[in-house]
Amino acid sequence: MRKLIKGCLGVATAVIAVHFALAEVNAGLLDRGCDPCAAACDPCDAAACDPCEAACNSGLFQRSNRSASLWNFGGHLEAGIWGNQWGNKNTYWTDPFVGPQVGYGNSADPRLLPNVRNTGLQMNQAWFFVERQLNTKRGIDFGGRIDFAYGTDGQFLQSDGLEFRSRSDSKASIPWGEGDYFAAIAQAYAEVGFNNVNVKVGKFLSPFGHESAMSPDRFFYSLSHAYGFQPATHTGVIATWSPNKKVAFAGGWCSNQNTFYNEDDNTAVFGAIFTPNKKVSLAYWGAIGQDKSLWTTTWGQFKDNYFLQSVVLTLKPNQRWEYTFEWSLLNADNGWEPKAQRGYAGYYGINNELIYRFNKKWAAGIRAEWMHEYGIATANYYEYTVGVNWTPNQWLLIRPEVRYDKVYGEGFLPFNATPRPDPRNDQVSGGFSAVVKF
Repeated sequence: MRKLIKGCLGVATAVIAVHFALAEVNAGLLDRGCDPCAAACDPCDAAACDPCEAACNSGLFQRSNRSASLWNFGGHLEAGIWGNQWGNKNTYWTDPFVGPQVGYGNSADPRLLPNVRNTGLQMNQAWFFVERQLNTKRGIDFGGRIDFAYGTDGQFLQSDGLEFRSRSDSKASIPWGEGDYFAAIAQAYAEVGFNNVNVKVGKFLSPFGHESAMSPDRFFYSLSHAYGFQPATHTGVIATWSPNKKVAFAGGWCSNQNTFYNEDDNTAVFGAIFTPNKKVSLAYWGAIGQDKSLWTTTWGQFKDNYFLQSVVLTLKPNQRWEYTFEWSLLNADNGWEPKAQRGYAGYYGINNELIYRFNKKWAAGIRAEWMHEYGIATANYYEYTVGVNWTPNQWLLIRPEVRYDKVYGEGFLPFNATPRPDPRNDQVSGGFSAVVKF
């Protein structure tokens, strides 16, 4: 039955892609400066949006014609094929106390590839949303958004307490989905704004790092290791203050990482974004929290005090080149009670992306990443990915890529999780995905 459903969805995706290809337009979405969904292009601000006003108002759907209505709806479908030299699926390690770790409610293990689970065809995302944007130029205003996602990516978009309940809870429940396919309410939040201040309440995608969980909003098909140890979603309240068009500050409270609500889990989230001009952007996000609800064993209660931060620098010297530098860190107190059995573990690393746009339809990019694991195990991970984006029209994106992973120390490869140390320390994998936006 599952194969039949995937086959039907694949056929539907192909039909939609062919239909949209016949309606090709001249303005491709590869040029982010004229992306009607980009933050820099606000149709409500004619002065700020003048360079791309035509692109913002030329769409056939509400999502592309934001000047017509504050209400928008849309989504996308993504299906892809992935393979590796071992011919294996992502293999998860087994915890001696709670069994296999499959990463419910988060990005799984950062040493794995959270959005590429199979060797073969998979449907990554069937994503739908409806939103009402804020218009604070009229004074106080209200908005909100709801996103629903299904596919192999649905697993790391789930939240403990919403789509499933954790292992330690006596009311523990099975996540929404089975096998490799899961459903998630990726976002469900309300917003209120007044002038240069807005407050968001509910579940929303994490602002950490630069890779988006929404497939059309990132260049590469596969995700980096850095994305794996960052939260995919938060649930709570966060306020943003923009004293001017160049600086913004944010802060708020969330219920842990990838957690819908737990009264014992509290996380402070804070950030700052500096955009002096259209060529430079610098963003910092940090979080300090404690996870006291993971599970309880005969050793006592497992407590996880953690500090998470990311720094993202983006440079766009011209319309063709774009470079992104990301530095991320996760430091966690992973010890058991009593304190004599405590220890620290975590990850940190550097992720680089360089993109060159030949024109509005073609672009090429390279990603080079290093991640260090410390604590329970010590290892260094290196990842290099080369990819191409082809956008023949405004609704279709095809992106092939080839990826090389290498590990030193007590680590393991994404598709070869044998007992440590892994006897094979490098691998080649690759594939492509097709994204249809509507």
